[in-house]
Amino acid sequence: MTKKEIDDLKKYLENNTFTSYFGMFCKLYSMTTENIYGFLNKYDLKGKRILTVAGSGDQRLNAYLLGASDVTCFDINPLSELHMELKDSAIKALDYEEFLDFFGIVSKLYDKNSILDFRLFDKLGILLNSDTYDFFDYIIKNKKNSEIYFEGEDLDTLEKMNGYFNVEGYNKLKNIIK
Repeated sequence: MTKKEIDDLKKYLENNTFTSYFGMFCKLYSMTTENIYGFLNKYDLKGKRILTVAGSGDQRLNAYLLGASDVTCFDINPLSELHMELKDSAIKALDYEEFLDFFGIVSKLYDKNSILDFRLFDKLGILLNSDTYDFFDYIIKNKKNSEIYFEGEDLDTLEKMNGYFNVEGYNKLKNIIK
């Protein structure tokens, strides 16, 4: 996204809230609400090029975990691009427990008001491009995280739907996306 588009998003947030329907500037799921790993696991993705919806980014991450060589994403919502960069940077910079904390998955619960833990944001800031950093810095400082994210699943459910929701899978994915 361009700096102007990100500035437009900030202005939009100051005057409106994101909608619950799917379209331009709709809310995001920080994590999948579908059994991505369960159905992708049925296919041989080793060395394959994949096209998928961006969404939470979990389709892409699970495809890489299952051996895809290249994953291209598309989405009508421009926030998905920013969120995928944030999620990639979080995986690269944070250990598994910190990742859960950063995205508000604590004590096997999900709390959308705790998404984007400001204490951990600085750890991944150096990995984000400056526009993405500025956008999420604005979101965190202005406490708008619950306005851009839907509530997601609990950790027990996420562990069943994502191949990287355990320490071993997370560390494997961390090595893949580096």
